[in-house]
Order: sequence, then C-alpha cells, then structure tokens
Amino acid sequence: MKSSTFTKIAVSAALVLGVSANADITNSLHNLSATGLGTIKASAAESATFNDEICVFCHTPHAANTGFPTVPIWNKATPASGSFTMYGTTVAGNSPDAQPNSPSLACLSCHDGVSGINSVVNAPGSGGYVPGGGFVDFMGQSGAAFTMPAGVTQIGTDLTNDHPVSITYVDTAPRPASLKPTTDNLLGTWSGATTIADVLRNGKVECVSCHDPHLGATQSTTFLKRLGANGAANAGSQLCLSCHDK
Repeated sequence: MKSSTFTKIAVSAALVLGVSANADITNSLHNLSATGLGTIKASAAESATFNDEICVFCHTPHAANTGFPTVPIWNKATPASGSFTMYGTTVAGNSPDAQPNSPSLACLSCHDGVSGINSVVNAPGSGGYVPGGGFVDFMGQSGAAFTMPAGVTQIGTDLTNDHPVSITYVDTAPRPASLKPTTDNLLGTWSGATTIADVLRNGKVECVSCHDPHLGATQSTTFLKRLGANGAANAGSQLCLSCHDK
C-alpha cells in the first residue's frame, strides 16, 4: 500500500512538472550527489552526510517551501523579492510579468548565481529544517553558500538577454514573434508534451517550457524537452520552430 501511494505521488509530481516518464536524473548533471556526472557535485565525504541523496537538493517530502505553489515539494529558499530584471517589452508590445513565476523561479534558485545551490529548507535526518534555507556541505563549502560559477549555466539576475519567461503565449493576430496560431500545434518528440499547450504554465512560457530538469544525459545534454540524440535536440532550430512560425 505504501509503495503504491508513493508511486501515485511521484506520477502526480511528474504530471505537474510536465516531465518525461522516462526521465533519468541519476545520469545527468542535475544529480549533485557524489554519483553525478558533472564537476559541480558533492564529494563522497559530503554526500555521506545526506546518504548520497539525489532529490534532496530540490525536493523534500516534508516541510516544503509553499512559496512555489506550482512546483511539487520544493526544498529551496525563495530568492529575494524583486531580485530579477525581466526581459522588458518585446517587439510585439507584450511584456513578461514583473518577476519570474514559480516554474521559472525554481530554476533560477540555483542558476541566478546568487542563491546557494547547497541551500535546502529541509535537510535529511532529524533537526535539519531551516525555514529560510540552510546550507549543506558542498563543493568544499561548510555552512556557507556555494553559488553557480560564472559561465553559460549562470543565468544571473539580469534576464534582459535571455528568452522571455513568465510571458503570456499570444496566438491571436498579430501573433507576436510569429507564434503559431494555435496552441494545439503538435510538437513531435518532446519530453512530457504533445502540443504547445502542454509546455505552457497557466498559458505562459516559462523555463520548463523548453527544459526538462529531470532528463538524463543520453536523452538531452542540455535538458531540452525536444529530444534529440547527442545534444541535437535543436538541430535546424527545430525546437524554436515548434512555437515560432518562421
């Protein structure tokens, strides 16, 4: 009974996030335990303090941060209010929300270069609950934040040079940015999605519209939802052309 209940919870979380049933975070750069594939990960000694857990860096079964209503059992602190500079007005005249919504804010709570990757609200074991987020030992940091190093994975807090997020998908004339005229448009081989509507969150484009954080390296090296072998998910700009009618 317990196993069945946990399976139902896991499936429900996958449906909310829109992730693939075949996702393999264990074999990805988002596995931050000692068994992860990347260079940003806990050492074997550090991993031992949280039993080499993988999911703990993002999720907790108890005492989750309710500031992320659309992200299941989120285990990270909320970035400071007003932290981000949004894209601004697009060429078509529409604009993102004033700040990122939780589906994008979840990604930015590691990728903003300010928040601690090793900050968790509820660390494994007894007595690890810190409402504002506490730091687990990670990358040689003990009791201090380890932030995303400079590079392509550090999005930063200035989002003016990135694809707009938390912005409404407009499929009516004059169709800004030549967006497809219907969200029923078929996407093809995408993770957890069949149509454009499936990748939107409350009708808006978010980070998780294009990226599935749970994909394994053999599915997509850059976590792109449009699946393609050896990182070829956007060959010929096919990911972009799934929404933009160019």
